[in-house]
Formats: sequence, C-alpha cells, structure tokens
Amino acid sequence: MKYILNIGLEGNIYGDVITQLNNLRGKWFDNYHVTEKIGEYNGTPEQTAVITLDSKAHYSSIEMMTKKLCKSLKQECIPFAIVDKHNNIFGSLIYNNDYLGKQQNFNRNYFITKH
Repeated sequence: MKYILNIGLEGNIYGDVITQLNNLRGKWFDNYHVTEKIGEYNGTPEQTAVITLDSKAHYSSIEMMTKKLCKSLKQECIPFAIVDKHNNIFGSLIYNNDYLGKQQNFNRNYFITKH
C-alpha cells in the first residue's frame, strides 16, 4: 500500500525528519521518498516534508509509526493518507498523545499529495 505523510518543518530540522525515517526503516517500510513543499498550518505557510512510502504494513501499524514520529519530532499531529490501487485517497490526522487541544478532521484540501 502507498502511504503519504505531511510533516510540518516549523520548529524541526529537516535532518531530524530524515534521521527518524531512517531509524524506522525496515520495521514498517523499506524505502521512502521525501520532497519539501509549502503547506499551510493555522493559516500560515509552512515548509512541509511530503513523505511517500510503500509498505505491506497494516494501516494500524502505520498509524502507530506516525504516533512515534509525532512524539519524537514534537508535532501536534501528522496527517497521513493511504492511496489505494485506484488512486483514491483516505486520510487521517494522527495526534501526539501529549496534545490536549481541539482535534480537527482530515481535510484533503490541506493535504499535499504531489511531489
């Protein structure tokens, strides 16, 4: 299955994202591709790492991996999506367990899918 993650780089160093992905490689996925794009967070433009990975892991495993990324990168949440064989996108916002604010719903209009 193809998964796409969007990780905001405000407050994070791009290298930290790469380091974390390299640490997770092998358990949930073998390879990944990262591109930097301009996204939006709370109405403000933000550099965003758009990560694409192919994995045989179940959705719940990728969700668990994304929670680990939230914690290690100190993100409030990380949006991620599954792209099925018909190129349909099904997304979710994965929140850091430490985040106590209002949680939003996934909105495809704010999700970057293109490299």
